[in-house]
Amino acid sequence: MADNPFTPPSISGYNTSPPADDGTVSSANKLGWSKHKDKLTDPIKTLIETTITNNTTAFGKVINTDADQNNAMAGSLAFTPSTLTIASGSVEAKRANHLIAAQTSTTDDLANITTASVSDFTRLFIKPDSGDTITVKDTATGAGEIHLQNNADFVMSGNMSLLLERRGADWYELSRDEPILPAILQYQEQQTSGTTGPAYTA
Repeated sequence: MADNPFTPPSISGYNTSPPADDGTVSSANKLGWSKHKDKLTDPIKTLIETTITNNTTAFGKVINTDADQNNAMAGSLAFTPSTLTIASGSVEAKRANHLIAAQTSTTDDLANITTASVSDFTRLFIKPDSGDTITVKDTATGAGEIHLQNNADFVMSGNMSLLLERRGADWYELSRDEPILPAILQYQEQQTSGTTGPAYTA
């Protein structure tokens, strides 16, 4: 979890060693500007000034969502996934990273991703839940349908994934992660060695 950029200040020296509030007429109970300033107003003033300084530092570390602002980030940015379970071919996107779980058993079709909880042009990263095989349907019709680059369904399992972008009511594929290169390398090795070997799984 990221560190909180705001450091809460604490007040120090406020009303230290106050005189007894017993109505006694004595020099200790006399009002005095410097005495009360040191014990009351100065500690409060210091607290407020420190709060302003720490707030300024903290706001310098957050993303500015105003229009046309340039946000430069030196650290890493991670999107924690949550699991969505398919219901009648559909899920509702609620964040930028989701694991997709089958409604029953370990295989299912994903036809639509509804958009009520995310903004237009949201980038959405999806991958199958552990042990599940999810077939992402290409343009299955209806709100939240998914437009895949090759106009064909995409079967995801293991570590395979899709990066989508919301455009209006629908989603459009930006990229995918599938085991193409490992399969090619395995095929080349088999051709060289003259063996068949086990089939590649993601």
